[in-house]
Amino acid sequence: MAEFVEKRIQETIPEVEEMERIGLLSKEEVKKLIEKRREHLYRLARRSRNKRDYISFANYEQKLIELIKIRRKQMGIDEKARKIDLPISLRVMKHLRFLTRFWPSHLDTWALRISFASFIGWKEEISTAFMEQVRYHGNNESVWVMWAKWEVEDRGNFDRARTILLSKASLYHPKSLVISRELFRLELLYIESLKIKAKLDNIAGLEEITIKNRNKVLNCAVAKAVYKNIIATLPDPEVYVQLYQVASKFTFAHALRDEIFRDLCINYPDAHCVWKVKAQRLVTGIQQEDMEDIKQEVNTEPNVDDFEIKSESVPKSPVVLNPMQMLEGIISTFDKALSVSGPSFVNIYVRELLPLLCQCWGVESMAKMVLSKIHHICQNNISVLTPLNYYVWLQVSCEQDAPGNQLCDILDTALEQHPDMPLLRLERVKLITKLSKSDGTTLKEFQKLGAELDGKIGLAAWQEILKQVVNKNVLLKVLKQAADHEDLTVSIGMKSQYMKHVFLNKGIKETRNIYKKYSCRPPLSTRFHAQMVELELTQSKVEVEEVRKIFQNATQQHGTKYPGLWLAYIQFEKQHGDPCKAGALFTRAETELEAAQAQLFRQLNLIIRDIQSKKSAASQYTEDDADGTMVIEVIDNEDLESEGLEWVGKGLVSLFAEEPILPYTANQARISFFSSLATMDKHIAKSIHKDSPKSEDGSEWEEVLKTLLNHHVPLSIHQLKNNQLKQAKKHQQQKFPIMKTKRGYKPSDCLDPETDQQPRMSKSGHESQVDEVAKALESSAVLKPEFMQKTMVEPAISKKKAKELRRSERAKTKGPGWFNMKAPELTEEVKRDLEVLQMSSVLDPRRHFKTSDMKVLPKYFQIGTVMDSPLDFYSSRVPKKKRKRTLAEEILHDEEALRYQKRKYTEIVATKEKMKVNKAARKYAKKGSKK
Repeated sequence: MAEFVEKRIQETIPEVEEMERIGLLSKEEVKKLIEKRREHLYRLARRSRNKRDYISFANYEQKLIELIKIRRKQMGIDEKARKIDLPISLRVMKHLRFLTRFWPSHLDTWALRISFASFIGWKEEISTAFMEQVRYHGNNESVWVMWAKWEVEDRGNFDRARTILLSKASLYHPKSLVISRELFRLELLYIESLKIKAKLDNIAGLEEITIKNRNKVLNCAVAKAVYKNIIATLPDPEVYVQLYQVASKFTFAHALRDEIFRDLCINYPDAHCVWKVKAQRLVTGIQQEDMEDIKQEVNTEPNVDDFEIKSESVPKSPVVLNPMQMLEGIISTFDKALSVSGPSFVNIYVRELLPLLCQCWGVESMAKMVLSKIHHICQNNISVLTPLNYYVWLQVSCEQDAPGNQLCDILDTALEQHPDMPLLRLERVKLITKLSKSDGTTLKEFQKLGAELDGKIGLAAWQEILKQVVNKNVLLKVLKQAADHEDLTVSIGMKSQYMKHVFLNKGIKETRNIYKKYSCRPPLSTRFHAQMVELELTQSKVEVEEVRKIFQNATQQHGTKYPGLWLAYIQFEKQHGDPCKAGALFTRAETELEAAQAQLFRQLNLIIRDIQSKKSAASQYTEDDADGTMVIEVIDNEDLESEGLEWVGKGLVSLFAEEPILPYTANQARISFFSSLATMDKHIAKSIHKDSPKSEDGSEWEEVLKTLLNHHVPLSIHQLKNNQLKQAKKHQQQKFPIMKTKRGYKPSDCLDPETDQQPRMSKSGHESQVDEVAKALESSAVLKPEFMQKTMVEPAISKKKAKELRRSERAKTKGPGWFNMKAPELTEEVKRDLEVLQMSSVLDPRRHFKTSDMKVLPKYFQIGTVMDSPLDFYSSRVPKKKRKRTLAEEILHDEEALRYQKRKYTEIVATKEKMKVNKAARKYAKKGSKK
């Protein structure tokens, strides 16, 4: 491997020498560049391929190209570009092509390849990458949209984009709303480009359309044909709404927009989305027709061309409304929709009012109007509210400073309507803890509502109760009861709480007793052991033997899964115990850990060695010191604040031209209000889909290592991946210029290059995650109900015994070459039949049998039943009277076989007697001759 790496380094020497000679890089920078390249190339040359290595190599080389461009601009030097920039670009593109071919199912690999090709300006490479990508991701609509978008924006090739969406993407997605919507937007963009050329008197640009059809195309005839085809293929009111929104963004397509709205009202007068469009048209000042006028037009069968001429000839004077009038207009339109559509429009009404509330939060009169409207709607339509809208009602009542009794009535009504929704029960428990004044009443009410909750919701309910209990004795009883809970999540979480409470109130000795009691009692948890180690390390004098016992228990129970456990054990022995044992622990970790976890263990061990050698604090750790596996987690407050506001959405219209500036307290209140709604919506979606709970990822030992090393080390693969994505998030937006829009051609379904998730696989692809989970549950000895009944964990099997067990299991079957034929039980009757088959050559004198190649009875065999053919009914069929249970019994009852055997037996006896007589005569004659 070293020879290949050095050969690759030597190939880069000419370009490095040119950079140093021109002055683009100094001598120290050249040395650093060669070291970094050697480090990257060694990682790329490893036998086990890692996607992160290729990504980090491409990012490093791209930064080098950016640095060269900046210094060229500063120095005014443009020479030797083909000897410096081109080899670097070719080398990176070669590795990126390999990256996409080795991991073709990952979207981020293709995004990186396309972004780098766009960065260096290789348009043919981008086109080739898109063509290769759709072979693997043709089932992903956004890939086709991004390809067409690039053809329009970077190449201006509308015909190519039209071919991609119309003829190629339609083969994979014949009834896709996304593809159809983008095709409609594409035609409108094409008309806009033609109109711009006409304004600039660019007659050469209009020659692609004949003079005969030019006016029709400019009047949206092609876009109208596309619209007719879409609604014929996808007859859905939501399709009309999305096409209406696209057409409304182009000023020259307002006639087409009005026609779409007219068709929507005619074909789907009772659809809920019609009222949304009506409210939007009202507040934006667009003149709209009433339902009765539209019905009259339907009866008179109006011509579409007449409608276009009317809409174009009559200028519409938009009415300018202030924010209050716009809000009143939307509410009045939705009130009319509620009276027409009935209770089915209630949940939509509440959902549409939330964006309006977000916009007018700082205006007291408007916010009060929206809050009172939501409260009034929910109060009058109790039976049709969804669980989320019940929670909205609760939060609105809290904003209006409603009394506690009224809040309890809202939650009680919600539980009556949705008894299977544990999240509402959790909110009821939280409300109990706030309103109750004594521990006794709190626990009684909790026993009625929250004791049956399980999972994360049950754990949160128990934690809420613990916050309100004041009496320490009662608190200990509650903690002990929760630690012995039937649910695994509640029991694991409350064990840690119980041990921490005992440590704070009774000291380390009682805490050790609690640990001994629960350490080997199911459910087993690595968090419990890690927390006990943390508590032991907080003591002024660390008891080495006690901590060592904790690590031994933890490695016995979880030693195959978590590399952080072994790293913490090794560091503890180095700092507080016996450093000589660290090497043996390292060897044990590599042998006991699974293959993937053992590889992660080695990577993290190298990072820890780097930390200890440099002795750098977390604040001094920079990106150049490592390859991205170590990241200091920086929380962006703006992202956290906008999470709830993004969930609300933009709404139908913007009430204000500019968003009003809120005071800090009002802004925080708005963020907390909508963030709580967003989190509740996520939890409800998860509870409906019943997602499997996430298992422990080993990050519990991160705090232990942080205590031992005074440094933050991410331990789990999931954390490493997330930290890498967070680190590259700011750079990815600049590295992916295709995501930028020039004119507003911004599709709603775009690729996300930051994600590292595999797309949906086809039927010929890998197995689904559900099958993998089912297989894991079947093969696991821990995830079974009978495991909870065990009082102790079974000891681990030694290698010698495991080898003997595997040998005995293999001996039970003949092997895969014989379809795993099993060895049946050898009874006396079966044994006689096998002996008869071995002597089959003497059973029938008229048939010749092949001699058996085995001198002993076979171990692996199968017994079958001979099925008689109806053609041999009179010739070779064995009558039922002569049929016996075994082959030996049939031979004993066959007269011909018995006669033949008796004759053969007498012949054999006679020959033996004759041989004896002849032998005696020969012996006597031999003695006489000697005399």
